[in-house]
Amino acid sequence: MKAAARQQNLDSLWRGISNRAEIKAAFTILEQRSDKQLKWLLRHHNDGDVEGVEIDERDQVDSFLGVCGQLTVATIAGFVPRKWNGEIATRIGNILKNAHVRSYYEDHYPILLPSLLRQACTEGRLLPVENEEASWGAFQWFWRFSTRFLGDEELWWFLSLLDGFSYDGDLDITTFADFVKDPQRALAGVHKPPGKRSTAETCAIGMIRFLELTREFGDTLSQMEATPLTRSAIWFHYAYWYREFDDVTEHANKFLEAMLAWMDSPEAGAQSRRDAEASVARTKQALAELTGNRYAPPLLNALKTKAKDPALTHFTAYR
Repeated sequence: MKAAARQQNLDSLWRGISNRAEIKAAFTILEQRSDKQLKWLLRHHNDGDVEGVEIDERDQVDSFLGVCGQLTVATIAGFVPRKWNGEIATRIGNILKNAHVRSYYEDHYPILLPSLLRQACTEGRLLPVENEEASWGAFQWFWRFSTRFLGDEELWWFLSLLDGFSYDGDLDITTFADFVKDPQRALAGVHKPPGKRSTAETCAIGMIRFLELTREFGDTLSQMEATPLTRSAIWFHYAYWYREFDDVTEHANKFLEAMLAWMDSPEAGAQSRRDAEASVARTKQALAELTGNRYAPPLLNALKTKAKDPALTHFTAYR
């Protein structure tokens, strides 16, 4: 792909990104708030409960950081220019280098890809790039998958539980695990319109989506043997949900066993027990691969950086 085509790709992606309502809101927060305001908004939740409008504002910041991850994957896949400069790089870099924003994505809730994009935008770092044409196709699959992942509201209700949030005073990841043990209760929300579901029923729908997407994600990554670097970057984009929670596998396995129990209830429909067992087995395999160290090394090894680089220190255990 010629340099001009890569620049056109970046310009096209950026037009779509910068016109999204949540990204516009994130720019307003990240570019117009004082350092004192950002420090408090982007605190670790152990330093003060996150409540009310702060939840929405942090979601908007997370959306911006997600975009930074997507653009990093695009760079490594060779879909956009390897060298980051110009107006887009300046705007992104100015946000990512803010000390309180950095603390948010490097210390409080570590995610690797925004750190790499910050270095590309502010320090001129050239990120490793995949040379295979297949990487462009891998990136395009990733972009479509990310759109579905980000656009699933029920999924994010469940992921918020996984991330330590609680709802209605007593619904957290532990009480939710107890809730889904009762198939009749947990599946009741399937037949209700979204506005009529309880919070727990909404989270149950989100749990099903998470497990379905996990299986699809694992299946697709396992087929990207020809593009190990792009595959590694794609995995890092979602690694937070699979590696930053010590009990994610434990919870997911409990939910999968609950789903098998659901297959014995009349509310589950006509799917056979055998099909359900095969689906659960494949999901467990995908989960084991996604929570392990299979996909991390190619990108970490290609970065060739100092061991004490703060952007990478947290991720050395991923090798």
